[in-house]
Amino acid sequence: MRSIPITLTMLGVLVLADCAGAGVQSSPSPSASVSVTATSTPTPDLTDPGNWVVGFGSVGPLKVGSTLADAGSALDPFTKQQQTVCPWLIILTSPTAFPGVSVWVPVGDDTIIDQLVVGDGSAGEVPHSPRTAAGIGLGSRVDQIMAAYPDAVVSPGRNESTVYSVTDGSGFYINMSVRSGAVNSLVTRDTTTIDGEYCG
Repeated sequence: MRSIPITLTMLGVLVLADCAGAGVQSSPSPSASVSVTATSTPTPDLTDPGNWVVGFGSVGPLKVGSTLADAGSALDPFTKQQQTVCPWLIILTSPTAFPGVSVWVPVGDDTIIDQLVVGDGSAGEVPHSPRTAAGIGLGSRVDQIMAAYPDAVVSPGRNESTVYSVTDGSGFYINMSVRSGAVNSLVTRDTTTIDGEYCG
């Protein structure tokens, strides 16, 4: 099978206490009672690309092992580009969602997403880049990567780049390609490698 890449509690506390009246000796106050109400974290609205996070095996609603169709209406703001010479590579772009950022989606012959690539390898800071839960995105510096992921595995990459890889033990990795001291692409897949090219 040929792979195609796709190129982004509140605690309610109630304290009750008794107060003693003036000139009247009061009995010891009972211990303050605390009522805690846990609330669930709301699910992000992934139709808003601003909520997209680069995760282990996912970028926003896109998931490795699923299909583009599974993302549903969350992809409405994006234009899908698919070249005849590289039908396995789908490139998502949107001037409103992620200005200057492309999400590459390599898929297999069965349309299953093989990996997810944020960025096209170009250098430079991208304010609207999708980011990891720790805040790493396109343009992040090496010191920021190591502060967020001190256990990142460092390995040589292609095209004079260095790859910083992290995993949560799920079998998926977030691979951060660094060139000229800054992240120029983020790739999530089931290996610690970043392909040198996606159409060739």
